[in-house]
Amino acid sequence: MFCIDSPEARLWPSVGKYKIREDTDLFIIDEIGKMELYSSYFFPSILNILQSNIPLLATVLVPKVGKDIPGVVRLKNHPGATIFTLDQRNKDAMKDQIYSQLVDMLRKP
Repeated sequence: MFCIDSPEARLWPSVGKYKIREDTDLFIIDEIGKMELYSSYFFPSILNILQSNIPLLATVLVPKVGKDIPGVVRLKNHPGATIFTLDQRNKDAMKDQIYSQLVDMLRKP
């Protein structure tokens, strides 16, 4: 998703002020949270991305108390999902692992 205001961007499908480019090699979404998961536009767009062969790198809400939001559970349980849990201690090492996995995914036809 991109927040780009250009004549070309106006042709892309949108979710609110964000545009979805369908001719990309990688989708990146920073924070899929409660508002996004309950959106009648956003969540179906995420599911469409997951059904494509295009890798998706996303940060997902982790509740401090209670259960995961059903949409988060659905994303985490998707057959193609790999979950990385980051914290202050492991974030640098995880960065390298995530980067390597993305590079491998992007090399595949």
